[in-house]
Amino acid sequence: MRIAVAQFTSTPNVRSNLDVCVEFIQDARESGASLVVFPEASLCPPPGEFDPAAVAEPIDGPFVAGLRTAARDNAIGVVVGTFTPGPEGRPYNTVVAIGDDGSLMGRYDKLHLYDAFNVQESKQITPGPHPDSRGELLTFQVGDITFGVATCYDLRFPELFRALIDTGVQAIILPAAWMTGSYKEVHWKTLTAARAIENTVYVIAANQGPFWSVGNSSIIDPVGRVVAQAGDKPELITAVVDAEEVRLARRLNPSVNNRRFHVQLRNNPLIQPT
Repeated sequence: MRIAVAQFTSTPNVRSNLDVCVEFIQDARESGASLVVFPEASLCPPPGEFDPAAVAEPIDGPFVAGLRTAARDNAIGVVVGTFTPGPEGRPYNTVVAIGDDGSLMGRYDKLHLYDAFNVQESKQITPGPHPDSRGELLTFQVGDITFGVATCYDLRFPELFRALIDTGVQAIILPAAWMTGSYKEVHWKTLTAARAIENTVYVIAANQGPFWSVGNSSIIDPVGRVVAQAGDKPELITAVVDAEEVRLARRLNPSVNNRRFHVQLRNNPLIQPT
């Protein structure tokens, strides 16, 4: 199936951001994509640049509702980063997955908050509950591909990606707002490729563009080849993802099955990839 990634830079104007997303959804459908992925913080600028508490919306709020309508009208799945209300005025950094019929397929609240590189996301954001406390990570299926979801700074924690592949995913979606700074673009490119190679999965990385983020959204295949990549401007990129390519990569490089250590959640039993 064809997957699209929409790179853009969100603004404090939520309605404007929604309009941009809807235009990208239409473009993605015209490209033949079955799923379009948007960056983290598509609702508004990310913490450190903006206070998301000022505009955070529940899942049934107008931002997600508008995307659900656009998904249904264009018969395309949508994955998008938003902010939803949390305790004590600190919202969750949430990714929402929407089906091509406009249904909600699930949500993921970012586990690892970006308290690094002189930024403290935890001052403004509530971390999501550990998967042990609710029994599952966010995974969903489109066609014959099972997708898992992580967010931005999660990229630096390979155990989360291991936990996702042990649920049987063949592709991991990574909405991000990977902030600029020393070596950050190098880290972004290196780590997205590493997570694909070590887990023999597609990594579908939808990043915000400049000025606070490094751009370079990418789709990386299970052997680490960048099959599509954006630059530093708003852009839609697409690529075909194929479950057979995952099977071939795992036959050639069976490192997932050769592991001597496993990440196993109490309520999420280990499933060996095939």
